[in-house]
Amino acid sequence: MSTDSRIHAIAQAASSAAQEVAPRVTTGGASAAALGWVLSNEVLGVIGVLIALAGWLTTWYYRRRDDKRAEQFHRVKMRRLQAGLDTDGGGLGQ
Repeated sequence: MSTDSRIHAIAQAASSAAQEVAPRVTTGGASAAALGWVLSNEVLGVIGVLIALAGWLTTWYYRRRDDKRAEQFHRVKMRRLQAGLDTDGGGLGQ
């Protein structure tokens, strides 16, 4: 085997090894970067803001729903009082 063919064989082996290892190194580096980002304080701050926003939206939704129910109850009570069916609002949850 000539020197040129040995150099060519070594170069091919090195190239082949690099092609196999490069994606693993890239995946490892990306994983390390993602883990570092998740563990940083900024991410925890963003997660806290998202949780607070979800809590605020949930509270807003249920209070709005309760307000609608209270408004319906008030309308029914007022109709009954105006019709003379009820003098004190009794029988409507009081």
